[in-house]
Amino acid sequence: MGYQECYKETNELAAERYELVAERIAEIAEAAQAPEPFAEYFRTNATYLQSLRALYEKGKSGSLAARSMEECEADNEALYGEILPEAYGHSYANPAYAAARLGETFGGALSLLAAHLRTACGEVFRGNLMQLTIAMELFVEVYNCFEGAAADALPQEKEVQQILYWYFHDYREIFDERSVRRLVNPAEDFEKEIVMQADLSDLRYLYRYGAYIGENERQIAAYLNTLPEADIQAMADTYTEGYRIGFDTTGKDLSKKTAAQVRYPIGFERMVRAAVCNFEKMGLEVTMLASGTAPTSSMTTITGDRACYLDRRTWARTRDGKTHLRKKKYANGMAGPAVIEVFGEELSRRQEAFRYGEKQQQLCV
Repeated sequence: MGYQECYKETNELAAERYELVAERIAEIAEAAQAPEPFAEYFRTNATYLQSLRALYEKGKSGSLAARSMEECEADNEALYGEILPEAYGHSYANPAYAAARLGETFGGALSLLAAHLRTACGEVFRGNLMQLTIAMELFVEVYNCFEGAAADALPQEKEVQQILYWYFHDYREIFDERSVRRLVNPAEDFEKEIVMQADLSDLRYLYRYGAYIGENERQIAAYLNTLPEADIQAMADTYTEGYRIGFDTTGKDLSKKTAAQVRYPIGFERMVRAAVCNFEKMGLEVTMLASGTAPTSSMTTITGDRACYLDRRTWARTRDGKTHLRKKKYANGMAGPAVIEVFGEELSRRQEAFRYGEKQQQLCV
């Protein structure tokens, strides 16, 4: 079972809801009925959701992989252009700009919403219709609070925050299931399909992830393509042997395990392909987690979305959920992550973003 099968059931459940909410998104993009500057906010983000819908439809038809390099770059710019450093100062995903433009009452919550919508991008490339649908429904639900309101009769701050809270609470199990499945179940092979089957000499493959592709990713991939196979194999051997030796050193029996998770930066696929073969010779299947360069600090810290909803009730929902039990078979065979580290990225947190309180920090731990 490949990754498409992982989403088949939930996609069927989401199909009718998706068509209905997509119509609503189109109406908002064309003419949001809200006082300014909120109308601009909703038009901008509805237009972004429409671009995600267009990419989902391309993926459904099988035409994503056939895009030209120019199309790949244009789509990448459309998805991430506004949160690149040169544009981030005027992005609603930036809590500071959102607070300045929309006011402190709603700036934090609406910036969180804009940033959360952008996390659906990778799900679109995986063909995860449910994730796209519920993100679109959340956006429409928040918009409904402002639709038709007079400038002096805006919704209560708590009303918007409660919508966000119950969204993250009610869909906690979906988020947890997705996260755990990608960690432990080799059937979730989206990244592996790219690594093992793509023509790595054709750098269009980088854009199949749906992640931001910048100079780091392009130059690393291009450089690895210049290396002889012996050098690539030596790099992979160092990586996988270090993993194996770690088990020997700590006295753990790797032969009892059936899988390992390969975590790697996008651009390293040629070396990762060799590493996957090494792991398979050890008797280990792989799950994979690829990461791209964050376009700006907003996407590495997001906007503190968990600080918006984390309390004892949502913590207990994760703790008491059945997700981990359903994945027990795979979890028991998971040897753990094999990580290719990256360093040098600058992280920052905007003071307008949501932050953990003391009790939330304890729950998070």
